[in-house]
Amino acid sequence: MRLVTAGVLLGLTACGSHGGGDGGGGDCVSHATPPNLVGNAGFECGVTAWFARDGQLEPATEGHSGQASAKLTVPAAGTATLTTEQPVMPLRAVSYCATVWVKGTAPAAVFTLRKVKAGGVEDFTFTDTVSATAWARLPPTLKLDFDGTDATQVLVLVQTRNALAGDTLLVDDLDLWESASGRCDEAR
Repeated sequence: MRLVTAGVLLGLTACGSHGGGDGGGGDCVSHATPPNLVGNAGFECGVTAWFARDGQLEPATEGHSGQASAKLTVPAAGTATLTTEQPVMPLRAVSYCATVWVKGTAPAAVFTLRKVKAGGVEDFTFTDTVSATAWARLPPTLKLDFDGTDATQVLVLVQTRNALAGDTLLVDDLDLWESASGRCDEAR
């Protein structure tokens, strides 16, 4: 079981380190400072800690960094979603920052940080076109602020948009971190 609280990721072990160290590339555990709060963010351990809604999820042997990524396949026209198995549980006022790398045949991708709070959710999203030939970083940085009392969870979602049956989206090097400055200006 993996549980993220107060910026600490528990219960993950490294697998086959071969580079990276910033949460993308080398292994299943972030070595960045501040740490990546998402386990297996570079998908070097397959798709452990991830699941798909309305789509098929499998490991891919092409990566933005490292040797692997996650492949999300759309079974029918519309949207398929990739998300983590365990949410981040904010325990104090903090700013979260996030980026992800994507590539594929789906025409567009949506990257979302979802703030779950009493009575509903609040989404912070970024949408962009996807290339079948080059990896793209979504977005430069997506920021989500907490005041310490307004939310119980942070969920990370990567979705296809306007996809046809059989379209794919490769996802790699997802990075979610706490920003001490609140400006997402930490070296990543």
